[in-house]
Amino acid sequence: GNSLSLSKDHYRICLSRAKKALSSKIFPQDSLEMIEKDISTTLPSLHIFHSQTGPLYEELKEMLCAWVVARSDEGLGYTPGAARIAAMLLINMPVQQGFVTMRNILDRHCLRSFYGGEGAREDVEAYYRIFDTLLADGMPKTIFF
Repeated sequence: GNSLSLSKDHYRICLSRAKKALSSKIFPQDSLEMIEKDISTTLPSLHIFHSQTGPLYEELKEMLCAWVVARSDEGLGYTPGAARIAAMLLINMPVQQGFVTMRNILDRHCLRSFYGGEGAREDVEAYYRIFDTLLADGMPKTIFF
């Protein structure tokens, strides 16, 4: 579903803003460097996201830059690991649909905590405490604290 009710044009709008920011050199350089590094380690054995020869490299990079722009309204930047999610979506659907899907998936509370940057650290720690407690309850003989 599309719980954020994003329009069909949402990707196009975010990508346009990202391209303008990139061409005017106001796109966050640290985010761009993280995107490049993340893409280089994303599904390397498939070679489809390789920077020189990968047929989906440019689409993945554009999708991630558009995602950064969409999150910038909330004061969030790029979070390492997002390239893997975007890549798996790109393999299975067109980029516009993948972008809307990614925005909706990563906006859910649990994943938003893990991809929400430094401000979500307390949420992540809470999820780990819950996981540890549930694991200890379910498998008490294998868990040693």
